[in-house]
Amino acid sequence: MLTDIADIQGRCLRGDILIIGAGAIGITLALELERSGLTVYLLESGGRKFEQETQALYDSDVTGMPHGGIHNMRFRLLGGSTTRWAGQALPLFEMDFAHRDWIPSSGWPITRADLEPYYDRARHYLGIPPFSVEPGQANGSLCQGRYSQFSPAPDFALRWGYDLARASNVTVVLHANVREILFSKAEGCVHGAVARSLDGVDTEFRASAVVIACGGIESARILLASDSEVEGGLGNRHDLVGRCFQDHPACFVGEIHPRKKRELARRWASTKVGGVKHQFYLTATAEYQREKEMPHYSASVVYPQTNIPGMEAAKRLFKALVRREYQGGLTKDFLQCMRSPLAPARAAVRHFFANQSALDTDITPVMGIAGEQIPNPKSCVTLSGQVDRLGMKKTRLNWELTAFDLSRLQTWGQDMAGYLERQYDVSIDLDDFTRAANSGDLKGRVFDQGHHIGTLRMAETAECGVVSPSCEVYGCMNLFVASSAVFPTGGFSNPTYTAMALAIRCGDEIARRLSSQ
Repeated sequence: MLTDIADIQGRCLRGDILIIGAGAIGITLALELERSGLTVYLLESGGRKFEQETQALYDSDVTGMPHGGIHNMRFRLLGGSTTRWAGQALPLFEMDFAHRDWIPSSGWPITRADLEPYYDRARHYLGIPPFSVEPGQANGSLCQGRYSQFSPAPDFALRWGYDLARASNVTVVLHANVREILFSKAEGCVHGAVARSLDGVDTEFRASAVVIACGGIESARILLASDSEVEGGLGNRHDLVGRCFQDHPACFVGEIHPRKKRELARRWASTKVGGVKHQFYLTATAEYQREKEMPHYSASVVYPQTNIPGMEAAKRLFKALVRREYQGGLTKDFLQCMRSPLAPARAAVRHFFANQSALDTDITPVMGIAGEQIPNPKSCVTLSGQVDRLGMKKTRLNWELTAFDLSRLQTWGQDMAGYLERQYDVSIDLDDFTRAANSGDLKGRVFDQGHHIGTLRMAETAECGVVSPSCEVYGCMNLFVASSAVFPTGGFSNPTYTAMALAIRCGDEIARRLSSQ
């Protein structure tokens, strides 16, 4: 069932489970819990379509390194960021969960094997098949090939909206902006949350269990803002909420000049298998990581499309038409496509008729690297002194890479450039990359990927983390976090698939507890 807070505001509603955030994680969790028979409220800040006044609630201060993803890769509407993402999925790997002496605060309190059955269940919501056996190891101990998969229906609002609407025991409440978790200090447990509409009216949602299913930034903000009973916010006894913010820092190493252009493109351009897009990467082997004390990195050959006239406008236009959002800039995008129609037309033919990648592989490719950022307490999410329209303190993000991060990125970039030159008969222009690395300016070439990780880390004890291995907030019984925020470390894989698996695991635990009461 779908409703709007305007239709119920000012009341106090009660259910078994309250989920905050209707993106990929919240929708997956709600549909999983539908089978339990428990009553579920799923709160979403936005509506069914993008609204600028709601999106403005994400306005944040950014200090430290520039971070574009805090504003342009988070969306407040039903489906969340799935309404704009490409749908890429790849699990974390066994090494990512392990303690590594050279990575501070590494080591998850669960293993890859613990998540395996939940990865299988999460695939259902993405519409992807099991991941194939990895290609054989390349170049001895240096790198190994891996394929990611892309959901053929990545917009969860479109794909799962009907299922949510028909679910008899799940109520989706739109335009419900959660301002605070209701916590009893005397009992040490939560009882629900307060949500406010844009016109300033509060509604209480009472529940036996509460799950914060927002991203790595907003989840931390909600806990920090819930400070009426506990100074400094919930789960923050050891000043860990918001700490160790991680992204997947990325960098373009240099242009690639292949001697056999089409042969390179056949290996590196995305392909479709059974209607599912696959993307190839080379990643650091466990042996290489140990030998050189490296984080988990990947390397790829990238065909930039942003400089091709009309391509970005065509992408925006296509997504808007699919979602039936016929406002705000579509005329401008349409006119831009008409001024430069050839590139978008060729991309459409490749994608829709030839079942091939839409990329234009005739352009000059570049070598890209990306991957794991080491946990760093100074890289953090805090609250600023300013408040948003609803009176909630705004977010301040300080994204920081350490000297260790930058030196390892430099080493990985140089090692992989040499490997690509040897294996693919190409030359790579490393001059700018090397100059930046040698002068200490490499940080200026690094950009974020909008992957918000680690601010509510999972650990065996409250002294080392914010949530337990079952994703329950320490010191707050029945308050759970289903988000990439709980990752202790991030590997190199896109985080959504793993966060979905963790959410399903968390949902099973909540259903088991409530059913036994």
